[in-house]
Amino acid sequence: MAVRTRPEADRLLDIPGAVRGVRLLVKDETRNESGSHKQRAAGAVARAAAADGHDRVVVGSCGNYGLAVAVEARRAGLAATVVLPAGWGGLGARARALGAEVEFVAGGYEHAVYASKALATAWRVADGNVDGPYAAQVARALAQIVHEIAEELPVWPEVVWVPLGNGTTIAAIGAALAVLGWTTRVVGVTALANNSILASWPGVCHRSLEPHEVAASPAREPLVNWSGAPRAGGVGRAARRAGNCCGGY
Repeated sequence: MAVRTRPEADRLLDIPGAVRGVRLLVKDETRNESGSHKQRAAGAVARAAAADGHDRVVVGSCGNYGLAVAVEARRAGLAATVVLPAGWGGLGARARALGAEVEFVAGGYEHAVYASKALATAWRVADGNVDGPYAAQVARALAQIVHEIAEELPVWPEVVWVPLGNGTTIAAIGAALAVLGWTTRVVGVTALANNSILASWPGVCHRSLEPHEVAASPAREPLVNWSGAPRAGGVGRAARRAGNCCGGY
């Protein structure tokens, strides 16, 4: 039975007629102030950092997470520093407008993450990256997506399609489905030639991409490229528990 205790923005959207013979439901995680599907994770990090007595959280990003942290840090009463790859000035302006301080570093996404971790250590402030000290809080927050779906649906869905970036969300969803005992199939979707998790599939060992294998475009930056994806094995194991798969386009 559905439990109507959450904001309307958190509820499933029914998309009638999109696929013949299929009921298509969308869990839109972008209907929030930052417009980012990562705001749920950022909120968990910001609240945990505040509870630990921090007054600032630092993250590396090239998109959604930096904007989400800017919003959630402000709500938690924290300052936020977002480290971006050089050349991402437009995103930097958006992050500043949401209340964050912005630093730029040479290189790509991974370089921004590494630099943010170094700053957090040097400044003795919270490392808010999803693989940092608050990784467990991030996983619990993302797992709540599945529990919210369960509140609305009388039976488990046949398939859940999840955007695949660095694997944090799909790993949490796979683990939550296993806890509930659902046999839902999980499909991770990503762009070809810029994601080492896809390149590693279906193995549980991560295969890094070489720089020449990475293809980016104005619409798709290499979120997980030749030096990233420490969680690729975990993603494979979490998804495989329900007999799931990974695909690119």
